[in-house]
Amino acid sequence: MDFRNTNWLTRDDLSQILGIARSTLDNAAARGYGPPFYRVGRLIRYDATEVQAWIDAGYTVPKRTATSGFFETN
Repeated sequence: MDFRNTNWLTRDDLSQILGIARSTLDNAAARGYGPPFYRVGRLIRYDATEVQAWIDAGYTVPKRTATSGFFETN
């Protein structure tokens, strides 16, 4: 991967694109769900191309259910 030519997204950018709260994205990443990301020190960045591939593959961010309190995919 050539990091110089990559369009990087922040968690705030991605939460706006996906239409979800940043905290939902944070929780999904902590549980191993969501699009792949790169950690550089304390920074989290998403490769826009990989995010698009993740979306095209039909993946979704799990949502907390009111009754179970656990994450499940919809």
